[in-house]
Amino acid sequence: GGEKKRVALARALVLRPKALLLDEPTAGVDPKKAGIIEESILDMVRGRGITVIWVTHDVSQALRVGDRIASMKKGKVIKVGERDRFQWEGVY
Repeated sequence: GGEKKRVALARALVLRPKALLLDEPTAGVDPKKAGIIEESILDMVRGRGITVIWVTHDVSQALRVGDRIASMKKGKVIKVGERDRFQWEGVY
């Protein structure tokens, strides 16, 4: 579960990417492991100038890990904003 995901992330970061796309990186793990994975990812990318696009259906996770949040509906981006100013009305 979580260990394999962390190893895969570390392998990707060895290549020093400018951007990283994470599609539901904590899917299928329990909440405790999800928190560990979130922290591991954030620790690995902080200060490296890597843009991370983190796809999640978990609004609380988006608020924990995101600086900017985009919301999609039917395959289209409907809202984008800074985490602290993001307007959730009409998103669900």
